[in-house]
Amino acid sequence: MRSSDPKGASPLVLRLPAELRNIVYDYVFGNSIYPLAGSHERLTKDALALLYVNRQLYTETALLPYCTGTFASEALNILREFIDRRTPAQLQAINSIQLRTLNCQPLSTIEWIFTRQAFSCLKRMPGLSRVEIVDRTRVLIHEQNIKAIMSTYVRWVHFWVPNVVCVARDCEGLWQLEEG
Repeated sequence: MRSSDPKGASPLVLRLPAELRNIVYDYVFGNSIYPLAGSHERLTKDALALLYVNRQLYTETALLPYCTGTFASEALNILREFIDRRTPAQLQAINSIQLRTLNCQPLSTIEWIFTRQAFSCLKRMPGLSRVEIVDRTRVLIHEQNIKAIMSTYVRWVHFWVPNVVCVARDCEGLWQLEEG
């Protein structure tokens, strides 16, 4: 007779061959954006529910959100707090960061302006390969000024992490600057 205890049951996904499990994991975690809304917010369990099914799934998937996802922050201090809570393996696995601005300013009221020094937190992620700075200004009255400031941000990113691809763009897809 089978036990009705769900703890003793193996998830169906673990019965799949590794190649098929990898396809499932890519579907679940691939190209996800994980917003970092503040110091009290952690990665939501909904977004990472598969990690908590059992130990084997956790072992197989624990670093996948870091390798395949993008972590989006409205301020560098929020990103720094997130980085401070990561393990060395997680920091190594982080591949992509998105910084969100409005009129080239951080969206968070905690941090009023980006500085070159503020971007230094990026160097703590040795696996980082892409930084995207997205300005959410809807009306581009001063588009040239915004592009000039965003170009400065791109240079500051490259000052700290010279080998990353850095893209600065508006949220509407009207313009994009890319270096790296």
